[in-house]
Amino acid sequence: MPTVDAQLALLPWPVGLFSTEGKLLSANPPFARMVRATGGRQGTVTAPELFGTQTQVLQALYRALAGERPPSLVLASAGNGQAYRVHVRPLPDADGAGGALLYAEAVPAKRASQGARERRRQVLDAALDRITSVIFTTPDHDAILDGVVSAVVETGVADSAIIYLRHEHKWHIRHLCGLPAELKGREMEQRELKASLRAMEEKRVVVINDTEASEEVTEEWVERFGIKALIDTEIEVMAGELADFAVHNHDRKRPFDDQDVTFMERLAASVTLALRNARLVTSLQQERQIADAQRERLTRDKALGDALNRINELIHSTLDFDEIMHRVIVETAKAVGAESAVIYVREARGCGWVARYTYGRLAAIQGQCLSDDALGDSIGAIGEGRAILINDARADHA
Repeated sequence: MPTVDAQLALLPWPVGLFSTEGKLLSANPPFARMVRATGGRQGTVTAPELFGTQTQVLQALYRALAGERPPSLVLASAGNGQAYRVHVRPLPDADGAGGALLYAEAVPAKRASQGARERRRQVLDAALDRITSVIFTTPDHDAILDGVVSAVVETGVADSAIIYLRHEHKWHIRHLCGLPAELKGREMEQRELKASLRAMEEKRVVVINDTEASEEVTEEWVERFGIKALIDTEIEVMAGELADFAVHNHDRKRPFDDQDVTFMERLAASVTLALRNARLVTSLQQERQIADAQRERLTRDKALGDALNRINELIHSTLDFDEIMHRVIVETAKAVGAESAVIYVREARGCGWVARYTYGRLAAIQGQCLSDDALGDSIGAIGEGRAILINDARADHA
């Protein structure tokens, strides 16, 4: 009977026999070439090492060993980057133990590219949904821009992101993610912003997929910060005030394409709208606060007017001087919300000023005498016929 190796050698497509642990036991020549491309060898290399997606491959192997027929997987070989459609089938009692047969068929480059574009589109759509949900939940300007750069990196759109803002004709880094934090606040030179300035001048998204060969990207950003590709656009942060938004990839194998351009255009529009919405919300809040303050003032003025009318009625309902003064001090204190009040009367003889009428906590000082110096600013107010306001009596006394 032909051996397993001999049987596999008859098959034209790459085929390998794996153990229950996912170790390669036997392979035909096409599959062996795939193994050599990864630097592995038969007997030691495993399916995950061949295709770089351990969870998917092992799950498929285990499902095959359990008698199921798992779906095929589209994976990239770790050796040559070629995309393969990988099929896993159960092979019981191989060499006395359970095993699985794994075979792979190459996916045409066009189909592989279409699959990659679809996966990228899904990443960008999910990222835009997440960013939108973040930036429209706060009226805080800085929180919106911080949320944008963070979400772009966290969702896998890019490896780093920066927003430059202009202040007094100079550009500064204000929001960033995926780059050293000490860059925040850094003033940028014109030579460092060639791509950004071009994006704003031409009113379009600028893409540079080879920063090393570009004169618009300085050596520091390429070498020190590892930026290999960038995409740049403008956003409107205030009415007529623009900012620059740049995202970067630090891997040469991840260039930006037309999908990323569309994403940046949609994102810039969303951020601009979110900032406008934030300004509108803030303006409405301020207007509401002003309206509330005016309403409170009107209410307060009406209450004081009513109190003044009440005092006027009370003091004209009696001819007794002491009763009039008593009613004045009590009703006035209640009208302004004071906890205590006192009326000093100048004595023609004796100690000077006497606390003749009191209310609330100052009832204990009734009858006490005070000199002109003790009354302080009150003396000046009396002489000028005006009122004075002291909201921190302790500090004023000091």
